Amino acid sequence: KIVAFLCVVAAVSALNLDAPVLDDAMINEINSANGATWTAGRNPVFEGMTLREARKMLGGLMSSSHLARNTFIAAPGNDESDARDTWPECADRIGNILDQGHCGSCWAFAASEVASDRTCIASAGATNLQLSAQDMVSCDTGDFGCNGGYLDVSMQFLVDTGIRSEACVPYASGGGSEPPCADDCTVAGEDNTFYHLSSAYDCAGEAAIKNEIETLGPVDVGFYVYQDFFSYTSGVYSHQSGSLAGGHAVKIIGYGEEDGTPFWQVANSWGSTWGMDGFFRILRGTDECSIESQCVTGAV
Repeated sequence: KIVAFLCVVAAVSALNLDAPVLDDAMINEINSANGATWTAGRNPVFEGMTLREARKMLGGLMSSSHLARNTFIAAPGNDESDARDTWPECADRIGNILDQGHCGSCWAFAASEVASDRTCIASAGATNLQLSAQDMVSCDTGDFGCNGGYLDVSMQFLVDTGIRSEACVPYASGGGSEPPCADDCTVAGEDNTFYHLSSAYDCAGEAAIKNEIETLGPVDVGFYVYQDFFSYTSGVYSHQSGSLAGGHAVKIIGYGEEDGTPFWQVANSWGSTWGMDGFFRILRGTDECSIESQCVTGAV
């Protein structure tokens, strides 16, 4: 894991981190390209930011998973699937877009959102609550708070320790620092129950990810972010321009095709003003930006 992290550090060290993250020349280049499958623009959330500031909203430390592999992978039965449609009783939970702010806590958001969704799905909607990303940011000592975290370590934390609800421990790290791990709810009178996964496992590969989404719910994935991704507004993303900025963790909730281009439907954690109301689509089946190589999830 240290080697993988150092490779990313070396790659981003050559960037001009004080340049604007939104580059009109790059945006125009992408939008004028023949055969383009996505549209770039000036996302308001990054307006006026430098690349150095924007990188604070990443935080996925990319590495090979140390979790056991789920060996049962049935052939997916559908050409398209969306967890919001498969489990309508949990659609509001699955489709809820959150905002990590200026903290590299994407790893905690992706893991806690997958646990929230799968808890709702497993209970047929009876336990429909948002689990606390803050609990992971502050309490998961195997990861690094606002300085990033590993997908497999965070998922195993949900098995070993568990987290409480967002109502009990609301998010407080949007400014870039994490408060100490709380013994009790930080909101008086809330339920201090810890919610656990029963197991955590690796789900890398297109077939495995599709099968998970069809049968059990959303998954936690990591991918490499290049500068052009910050300007994504619609369509099916594939890297076109700009240098590597870092790693990022997100939640895949579905898949399908757009004008013949296969995609993953993904929930980001940069608020609903970024991308397509907080979502994005990324090319499926080619391991675009390593998104199919970095997948973990867990059973409830």
